[in-house]
Amino acid sequence: MSLKVHRDEMRIEIVLLACSIENMGKNKIYDRIAGNLIAFACREAIKLFGADACVSLLPKTELKKYYISQYGMLDAGRQIYVESNSLFNLIKEYKV
Repeated sequence: MSLKVHRDEMRIEIVLLACSIENMGKNKIYDRIAGNLIAFACREAIKLFGADACVSLLPKTELKKYYISQYGMLDAGRQIYVESNSLFNLIKEYKV
């Protein structure tokens, strides 16, 4: 995972989010890797910006709906994001 801090927008952008091939699909070795990484970014955003924190990413087209349904992200056109209660819920869900 690669993160970029946008201080003027009180936002952390996930520039790169990747799981190894053996941890993808039905026969993966470890589960919930992407969720843990997103939750980590949320925790770091809260450390920097408190309750006003936001985490965003520019997903591959085929993953956009998945991120929205799986992680409670909101559609902002090209990017998707999580903020407010959804951000705190992700941290709580993944206990990072």
